Amino acid sequence: MPFMTKWLTSYFAGQNFAWQHFARQHFSGHWPAWLLAIGAVLLFGYRFGFGIVDPGQAEWLLSRQDPATTYISWLFYRSEPWSFPLGQVNGYLAPIGTTVGMTDSLPLLAVPGKALRFLLPENFQYFGMWVLVNYILQALVGYLIVSRFTEHHWLRFIGALFFLFSPIFLIKENHTALSAHWLLLVALWLYLALPGTCNARWFAGRWGVLLAVVCAVHPYLAAMVLALGWAALLRAWWYFRRLSWWQTAGLAGAAPVLMLLVWSLLGYQLGGNLSSEVEDVWGATALNLNGFVNPLNTSRLLPELPVAYVNKFEGYAYLGLGLLVALTLGAVLILFMRVGGDRKRRDNNFSRWSHWPLLGILVLLGLFALRDSPAWGERVLFHYELPGRLQTPVNSFRAAGRFAWPIVYATLTAVLALTARSLNLNRMTPRWQRTILAGLGACCCLQVVDISGILDLRDIYRNLHWESRLRSSQWDIALAEVDRILTYPPFVMSTNFELDFKDLGLLAWQHGLPTSAGYAARLPRDAVVENVAALQEQMLGGQADPRAIYILRTSYFAEKYPGMSQDFLATDLDGFKVCVPKSAAWRPEKVYLVRPVELVEYLRQVGGNTVVFAVKGGYSLQPAARAFLARIGAPLAGYEPGGAFVVLIHRGQVLFEQVLGDVIFETSAVAGQTVGPLSLCRELVIMAADEQAGDLVSIEVGGRACSLNTRGLNAVVLNENQDVLEVASFHRDNRDNVGYAYALVPISLLEGR
Repeated sequence: MPFMTKWLTSYFAGQNFAWQHFARQHFSGHWPAWLLAIGAVLLFGYRFGFGIVDPGQAEWLLSRQDPATTYISWLFYRSEPWSFPLGQVNGYLAPIGTTVGMTDSLPLLAVPGKALRFLLPENFQYFGMWVLVNYILQALVGYLIVSRFTEHHWLRFIGALFFLFSPIFLIKENHTALSAHWLLLVALWLYLALPGTCNARWFAGRWGVLLAVVCAVHPYLAAMVLALGWAALLRAWWYFRRLSWWQTAGLAGAAPVLMLLVWSLLGYQLGGNLSSEVEDVWGATALNLNGFVNPLNTSRLLPELPVAYVNKFEGYAYLGLGLLVALTLGAVLILFMRVGGDRKRRDNNFSRWSHWPLLGILVLLGLFALRDSPAWGERVLFHYELPGRLQTPVNSFRAAGRFAWPIVYATLTAVLALTARSLNLNRMTPRWQRTILAGLGACCCLQVVDISGILDLRDIYRNLHWESRLRSSQWDIALAEVDRILTYPPFVMSTNFELDFKDLGLLAWQHGLPTSAGYAARLPRDAVVENVAALQEQMLGGQADPRAIYILRTSYFAEKYPGMSQDFLATDLDGFKVCVPKSAAWRPEKVYLVRPVELVEYLRQVGGNTVVFAVKGGYSLQPAARAFLARIGAPLAGYEPGGAFVVLIHRGQVLFEQVLGDVIFETSAVAGQTVGPLSLCRELVIMAADEQAGDLVSIEVGGRACSLNTRGLNAVVLNENQDVLEVASFHRDNRDNVGYAYALVPISLLEGR
């Protein structure tokens, strides 16, 4: 034991370890580095507050789309047994499953987190701490980059602030994995730190570790780091002459092999035969040629410029007004003061020929970011088709506009290097040096003022509140008797309500059940098609799983439940249409009684009640139905079969009629308002649109969605107290005006029939 104590003491007291040498060389006595770390923490607190760092605080994650699936996937992952690949998640998006990589759950932290799960609280999240670390490293690695050009403390400090206040970094606050821009900066630093004595071992060690780490964070960042690594290889071979051509080719080929090995180990799915609920419109995520000067509503000082595509923020590459001014001043230094590279010196980063490989790589990244439809503003300049062999790898990185990020950081690095060069010139007097440094500091202040509108997000994050809409006690009873929760359509983020994968995913995790609800970046297309077909066969082919519950989107419920009613019972739980096989152990308290109806006869049957009709996506009214509606005061003049209309009937009298054209129509009436002789005791909201305006419909009573939202005619029938008696749907494909009425009745009434 004394020997071990002595050995440990000597080990930690030693002064020759690599990390100690690194700290002494780059941070010892460097007060700006410590100020930058503190400043990064303060900026993080100013933007978000420190509540999101709390490992038990998850509402900020669940309140948003991408962070929610990131968190839910991690919850499933940590609670499941180990499997291969290491990042496999089987219970989320079941039965296909996904991986922590495809849900951006940071495999770099998720895998060790799963190994240590017995030490972690139940609702543990590491994403807030990860974002905080990103801010600190963004500043410190930026400091290291500037240190490659100068030993001037203030220039290092100001330069690192430019990296910290880069708009492309700050705008990614909603994406925890993609916000790790410090990995790109590490790649730039390694490129600039390239020694004239480098060899293949130097490259394999440093770049290999960096590639392995970034592959466990996000594929987009990994692809950009790979490109910068290739630039460093070409520089070592072409400029420093330290690598032979076969060493260069071997290392260049080994890098993507290493990436594929790491991705295979973690379970990343990359390739062309993949589907996503967020399908890419080719070119819609591209960089616009005005992207470097277009703030896209993130600047206080510059206006937003028009762009050609709707999904504009994926091509966001704004430099910031401060950097744009500094870039202009740098051009002046080059043109009028002859501040440039040194032709003769080959041992530093100021040689004008040293960086041609990097420039070439950045040009290629820029061309890729523009995709196949380069645009300036709203005008697409031209379009070209990619060869078929290139489409698969290109489609793996559909948000191509992100590949402009290395160009932004390289531009910033060039401006700072030029400033450092000007300070080092012998002909620069101390007065001129102070002037240049003050000018750069003013540009940095301008940068902060320019983007100050997107800095303070504390009110947003403080008010982020999420509460599950699943409140019925019937859920606990139902799920105690089943093995899985199946949604139709499966593998979507919204089954019946916007982003309800959060409600269903958490419900399934809390009960230890797999679910087909969820959202991931990619899913294998063939597996999706196969599982959708199998699920339809279960529901309509008499092969229902008695140990599963089926949750159908309301519009699909209206179409499919009439064919399922012989084998299933259906109920409504918190607005979700839940179907269970009749052979299942759980019996809902209330079930839907479905009956076929003909439109004119149905109008007569419900004539003594209050009825709301709304058409979605067009409906062909038969002459008899048109005549009946005209007799009671709804002639629907000008209505075309492809359009839509809304009618409110009270005791056989039409109180409101609206025929819709190419618009989305929405009307509402609050409780206490009168519509003709009808006094509303509940809020009523009606929305409808024709095929061209949006193809949608919704009827809400008392804040609750009631209509079945099928394509065609939808009806909601209310009694005297304006409680929902039943709903009906008449699908537009049925030309005979025959549909189905659904009434939610006690199960005892159904069983007594």
